[in-house]
Amino acid sequence: MQGKCYICNKTFSKAGMTKHLKKHLEDDGDTKLYHIMVDAFGPEYWLHIEIKADAKLKDLDRFLRDIWLECCGHLSAFEIDGVSYHSMPEGERGMHYKLNKVLSVGTEFYHIYDFGSSTELRLKVVSERMGKREKKRSGFLQGMNHQI
Repeated sequence: MQGKCYICNKTFSKAGMTKHLKKHLEDDGDTKLYHIMVDAFGPEYWLHIEIKADAKLKDLDRFLRDIWLECCGHLSAFEIDGVSYHSMPEGERGMHYKLNKVLSVGTEFYHIYDFGSSTELRLKVVSERMGKREKKRSGFLQGMNHQI
């Protein structure tokens, strides 16, 4: 499946988009940003996002809910290096951790939404860069692109 780069409006395959975005994502500021590729374990549904490294897991969770998952306020969790971080922790770790404390370039991790009829996503930190601190900016992804 092809996706559109919202920076230059060209279309690419999932793998091609990862390579293509390296051209757009150069150091241009003083804020550490992570480029994360998200997919639903296949070539049909994927997106690329850029997020501040000092954002919290709950910020990434909220973004994924808003853009892809939310229907009824279900619980969710991230699985990172064998540790679970829950949206409503009861004895488990919560999502108040900053991304730069639990992620680094190359980390593959997972997001689970709704523990009854689960939607599972695979995420990977593709790269990091120093960028401009902006609240929101069009980024890049398949179908819709965002930086958070």
